[in-house]
Amino acid sequence: QGRHGRDERQRRRRHDLRAALETMRCSEEQISRIYYGSEFCERSLPGVSALEEMLDLAEQHDLAITLLTPPVTDAGIAGVRPLLETLARRGRPLTEVLVSDWGLLYALRERHPELRAVLGRLLHPGISDPRLAARIARCPDLPESARRFFQGSSTSARDYRAMLAEFCVRRVEFDRPNQGLATGLADSQVAGSVHFPYGVVATGRVCYPGSVDRVRPEKFALFPCARQCGETWFERDASARWIESGNTSFFTMDREAMLRTLVEAREQGIDRCVLDPGLPH
Repeated sequence: QGRHGRDERQRRRRHDLRAALETMRCSEEQISRIYYGSEFCERSLPGVSALEEMLDLAEQHDLAITLLTPPVTDAGIAGVRPLLETLARRGRPLTEVLVSDWGLLYALRERHPELRAVLGRLLHPGISDPRLAARIARCPDLPESARRFFQGSSTSARDYRAMLAEFCVRRVEFDRPNQGLATGLADSQVAGSVHFPYGVVATGRVCYPGSVDRVRPEKFALFPCARQCGETWFERDASARWIESGNTSFFTMDREAMLRTLVEAREQGIDRCVLDPGLPH
């Protein structure tokens, strides 16, 4: 039942994507790439047949594709391997694999160097608590160096960017937290992508929706789930636009923050915007 539910939700997502592509093709909106997969939970990864269907759809609309992959266990890496093999076999130009796990990044470089590795948001965490910006605003005497610290991420460090070069990583994914973003990529060989309107606050192995129908001693344990994450989400803090979905907490950017992101993109080394039409999973 869990597998059937996951497949049905993925089928609906593909149907919605087809409709969106048809709409955009008839308008002035321009897209160049599809992000597909699961960035936060290995139980939500698509199967090979679903990936094949998405590759067919990308070819039909002359779009590149980025496969999203989450933090993975040993079993999860085994589940990702057929997907990587499918991407390599199809040989689509500009194909990317977004990685959220250092072990998977190493395996990708060793086994499929022809696929472009993209560093996911979870591997260079900044401080993205949506309540932080309001607290900073109440501290007018906060030194500029401290403000920049709260805006930065691991990519601000030169040694970190050198490590990315060793793994042949040429692109890094970002959120723009409410207090602002300092990528450190403006003068580097690494490009940035920014996601909106949803940014990641935190993630983990415990899933709130997966525990809803469990008795108290079993709640928030690690067990097979029915993949309720596609149907249920929780508003944790309305004033901070903080949402819980699946095993991940998200903040939601408002219109002003999204406009600032676009204005600041070039000086931050960002050349791609990724629009999430629904809560990521």
